[in-house]
Amino acid sequence: MNKRNVFISVILVMTLCISMVCLMTDCSDTGNEEIALAVVGSPHSNEPSFPLDAASIKDKLYNCCYAYGSVSFITNDGNPKVVYQTDIPKPEKSGLSENKKKTIATNYTSQLLKELSKLNSDVSEVDTLKAITYASKTLSSSSPSADKVLVIMDNGLSTVGYLDFTKGLLYADTKTIVDALNKVEAIPDLTDVNVVWMYLGQTAAPQQELSEVQKHKLEEIWRTILTEGGAKSIEFVNDIASDEPDNNLPSVSVVDVQNRSIDIETSEEPVEIIIEEPIETIVLDNTSVRFIGDKAEFVDYEEASSVLAQYAQILLEHPNNKVYVIGTTATGSTDFCNELSVNRANAVCQVLISYGVPESQLIPLGMGFEDPWHIDDVDDNDKQIEEYACQNRKVLIVDVNGDDALSLIHI
Repeated sequence: MNKRNVFISVILVMTLCISMVCLMTDCSDTGNEEIALAVVGSPHSNEPSFPLDAASIKDKLYNCCYAYGSVSFITNDGNPKVVYQTDIPKPEKSGLSENKKKTIATNYTSQLLKELSKLNSDVSEVDTLKAITYASKTLSSSSPSADKVLVIMDNGLSTVGYLDFTKGLLYADTKTIVDALNKVEAIPDLTDVNVVWMYLGQTAAPQQELSEVQKHKLEEIWRTILTEGGAKSIEFVNDIASDEPDNNLPSVSVVDVQNRSIDIETSEEPVEIIIEEPIETIVLDNTSVRFIGDKAEFVDYEEASSVLAQYAQILLEHPNNKVYVIGTTATGSTDFCNELSVNRANAVCQVLISYGVPESQLIPLGMGFEDPWHIDDVDDNDKQIEEYACQNRKVLIVDVNGDDALSLIHI
């Protein structure tokens, strides 16, 4: 073999070796393994404002941006939703300097903090367990190799759903609570998820401050639930929230913490944990409960009241089941249809309340024509097809813990 051939052979071997090293070590600009981050939290009544520049959340966002990971934001009110999702794009140019990569990550972090600041509560009450469940679903859909992180910014006093602290859960046996949640398969799947909880137990008027014993109990309940869900790690961060609560937010029920002397381990009258099976979804279409066109007034109030009486009785027989009362419309002007649908939902709620159904059991929602059950009711020329449009004009009564409620996750 001549010198030229030997030289070429050496070059080929070196190239092959370098290629193999790159394959084994991933010669890319990330430098870090992928991160999937989900953040639960939106301002709601009865808790102070949470500073978004706190290191606990800012650092998590930065690390995710630096690793070109994925981010999801989930609201935490009476009807939690995934309201924002994005993948941090990798730069097209390779071989970036460390300073350049940090600058890019910092810029993306600033953008995400702006999006996070837009989160708000639209529905009364708080269903933290459901919000965590939705977050777990977004994380489970990420890359199997991703480092999964869940950040929760909330005081932990959920007031609706399976974990309703207005029912005296602060004085109940923790194992009893978790066993009841397991029975109805309500424990979120947090396998391999690292959980960071900020602002647990911090309150604002009219919610009374929790005693240290009650804060400890609240952390014990949530830690046990998260552990039962398979969380890889759990950290409760002691960041201090602002003293000033957010104003003009939907109402949230107050959790009774008056009796601070109760021994939570040996209460003489333990709180009974009642978790009922969800009631079936009730559909009130335009043949059963008729509204005047483009109005929230019944065509025949007595007729509508008679129809709703039987459904009021069902709700009265299941006082522990909170429900969404959801108005929907045919396709039309977005703003008009949203307003019309919520007004019709409220009209149905008022009739149910007149039959004795507690207002606190009902959560009215208006979804216009953007509900998950909407069927296409316009043709290629954007002309309405009445045969289908009439099927979209309805009010639904949906158990907050029912399967149909899961359809609202991305709405």
